[in-house]
Amino acid sequence: GTMLWTGTITMIGAITMVVGAGRAMIETDLKRVLAYSTISALGIMTLLFGMGTPAAVTAGLAYLLAHACYKGALFLVAGAVEHETGTRDVAMLAGLRRVMPATALAAGLAAASMAGIPLFGGFIAKEQLYDTLMLAALPGMWRDVLTAAAVATSMCLGAAGLIAGIVPFRGRSMPTPAPHDAPASLWLGPLILGISGVILGLVPSLVSAPIVSAAAAVTGTTSGT
Repeated sequence: GTMLWTGTITMIGAITMVVGAGRAMIETDLKRVLAYSTISALGIMTLLFGMGTPAAVTAGLAYLLAHACYKGALFLVAGAVEHETGTRDVAMLAGLRRVMPATALAAGLAAASMAGIPLFGGFIAKEQLYDTLMLAALPGMWRDVLTAAAVATSMCLGAAGLIAGIVPFRGRSMPTPAPHDAPASLWLGPLILGISGVILGLVPSLVSAPIVSAAAAVTGTTSGT
């Protein structure tokens, strides 16, 4: 009963993370790219929480925290870009870093974390995801399949982060560029979230105790990060 239920939730999470990541790769609307990548991230967290072990729950909470920072930032960046240019179509956006430098910085930091670049919070979250799957008490074939699926998903999500956080700001200016950067009220929030991702990557000990405590509350046991 319990094992069947846990296995079902785990597989639903695995399928969701793969399908969501794949769909994010074929979208051209900034917010749709981010929305489908969020569905994939929710699948990853469902997978980890469905496994239910202390290590898996800890990894899921770490992923939740990192995801909140970079995805919140990128959604806010998408809103700022639309506010200044009137479009969210990636094919119509380019070179905005020249006129939207603060927004571009926030987007770049968030995209780097989403891509899992070392020294960012997203890197630690993804490493914990891989470690949890590789050490999971699963039949060898299923463990390998889930780990491979997680790696492929992370590659797609990293690409989605670059599409949303880098592509609109690189290259030459678009035919109808933004006249100026968004007001501080639009770029300050994502910039703080982007910097938070850097802090999480450089000093993960700042949040390790709360994450361990939360995981212990969920599982009734203790776990390390």
